[in-house]
Amino acid sequence: MIEKLLIATGNPAKLNHYRGILSDLVGELVCLADLDIQTRPQETGSTAQENSEIKAIYYSRQTGLPAFSIDESLYVDFLKEQPGVNVRRIDGKTEVTDQELFDYWSQKISQAPVSLRQGYWQFAYTLADHGQVIKTIIQNRPIHFFSPGSSIIVPGWPLSSLQGVGKPQSEYSPSEIQKMADTDASFVRQLFLVES
Repeated sequence: MIEKLLIATGNPAKLNHYRGILSDLVGELVCLADLDIQTRPQETGSTAQENSEIKAIYYSRQTGLPAFSIDESLYVDFLKEQPGVNVRRIDGKTEVTDQELFDYWSQKISQAPVSLRQGYWQFAYTLADHGQVIKTIIQNRPIHFFSPGSSIIVPGWPLSSLQGVGKPQSEYSPSEIQKMADTDASFVRQLFLVES
């Protein structure tokens, strides 16, 4: 078991989600805020895997700790040009607020034919130590998009109000959230099946 692990994200929704998944796999979990880390690497990758690995390597080097990183790409049936890793980059801005992101995607989804309101997220989970990638696992999660979206907006995950399976993810019941966490956990645990 790894004694101490850095969850390399400043996103509050991701931190909460993955802290729950990792709590029984690691002795002690710390986050960027715990270590007062305010710098970020340049995410120059064109895939979720590349960006996840960039972040894990960067924070592992910064802290001297094993680092767990997550990145994702979005692929949708209703756009010719895929958002991929640039989901939060709209109209030339490098980052947008949750509300700006929600508004932008609400408009795109409302203009799409109902038959094309689907796609998938590709998640990349990376474990790095001593500045080197130990392992990366890829998970694809199919989704449907809803218009109008839910009025429940999760800080850090505003698209959960617009996408999910059967209904917007932000409206999932505790048991549905747990089922999703269990699926994610089955992928994340694969990272810890190797010697670090």
